[in-house]
Amino acid sequence: MDFLDVCVHKKSPDNVSCTTLPERRGTRVLYTLRKDNSLESAIIEGYKSIEITASDIYRTDIIRLGKHSEKLRSWLKEAQQSSGDITSRLTKKDAKERIILQKNEKIERLTRIKEAQSKFRKNAEC
Repeated sequence: MDFLDVCVHKKSPDNVSCTTLPERRGTRVLYTLRKDNSLESAIIEGYKSIEITASDIYRTDIIRLGKHSEKLRSWLKEAQQSSGDITSRLTKKDAKERIILQKNEKIERLTRIKEAQSKFRKNAEC
């Protein structure tokens, strides 16, 4: 006779007291379920089907998350490539603009030099 038998049937062997385990409605149900073998096998089958269903749900979630992760990785790779392309285009554009500005500055300096030379010649002739 185990502790569950003692508390359900209010039998007190020498050292066991029913007051150590509060009586609950569930205790009586558990005892009844344990006694009925066919119900026990049905419960075991129920647990097995729940476990199979939970495993299937977990597996599909893992597959879905893996696909989502792959999509995110490909999106990130494309974004990094387009960012690099844009950066290289901007640096090329900036380089062209700098070259144009440098040439314009040289043209302005040469123009000032020629103007100064022509003024100097006019003053020298006079």
